Amino acid sequence: MTTNVTRPPGEVAHYTPARWTDRSDGTEWELRSDGSVAQCGLRYLQCAAEFTATYGGRQVTIQRGERVVENHELAQRFVGRFRPAPSMRALLVRAAGEREADQRQELLRAIGALDEAPTRAAASKQPSRGYLQPAAKKRAPSLAGHLPPNGEIRFSGQTTGQRVTLRLDRRAYRLIADEVDHHAGLAECGGGVYGPLVRSWNSTVYAHSANELAEDKTLTSCRVRQADLEAHERRNARDETNNARLLGSWHSQPGANTKPSQEDLERWRGMLDRGRTTNGMRKQTHLIVTENRDGTWLKPTLTAWSMRQDESGTGVRTFVCEPADVVILQ
Repeated sequence: MTTNVTRPPGEVAHYTPARWTDRSDGTEWELRSDGSVAQCGLRYLQCAAEFTATYGGRQVTIQRGERVVENHELAQRFVGRFRPAPSMRALLVRAAGEREADQRQELLRAIGALDEAPTRAAASKQPSRGYLQPAAKKRAPSLAGHLPPNGEIRFSGQTTGQRVTLRLDRRAYRLIADEVDHHAGLAECGGGVYGPLVRSWNSTVYAHSANELAEDKTLTSCRVRQADLEAHERRNARDETNNARLLGSWHSQPGANTKPSQEDLERWRGMLDRGRTTNGMRKQTHLIVTENRDGTWLKPTLTAWSMRQDESGTGVRTFVCEPADVVILQ
């Protein structure tokens, strides 16, 4: 949809084989790989869904993903059908993630374990597969006797117990928002949320910091190692000022889906089980980050979920996941 010209207008200065400046008005032009010439520095919008419109006296179909400059006639007539196009930085992040995925698939073929890993093609048709993947089989010395978590997971769309409120420091929110805006929905990302130790009777949780630790990022999944989350906690837990205990996690999900997947619930159960072993915690809070109402990631939507552990008199454990509130501090 972008209008190209066969040669730059006006008197040309500062010419290079790929880019030059028009001396008459200071605009920059570049030579594309397909041989066309286009103006540089324009902001583009991207079609969010296919639609048909009248343009130039005829019916045209605008495909999903097609780009136009922000002041284009179609963008001005159909404001709600376009959203800011991902930056080149975000596109490079996606390309790097796909290259890493290809390398992992090659390694799995070499060791004969391809049938144990989902293909990227299948993953592209699935909702979010979860972001916290199982930790390495080799356990940390301090957790050598720790057994895999057991206990039923009960998911509830309503609060049945004490409702939790996560008070998120502005700096932690800014880090999360910058990370998801950087990836622009082209790859999932995630990490940990940290703050003072929380006990089972606390209904208010204060998180003063967060980090981004995701690896193997793709459109529908990423991997955050439990060992990396705990390593950050160990480095900062003795700091009396910060007291950075692992309170939970955050991760982005494509689209507007704010509910955790089954894989998310299983990993949250594992995190809480580890938290009980290391810090005596019976409650953690997790954030799912999605695009805002206008379809961008600059000011994302945060949805909080509380995972708590209940134990009966006979020792039967149940992990309950319920909605929670989140407040961003000024």
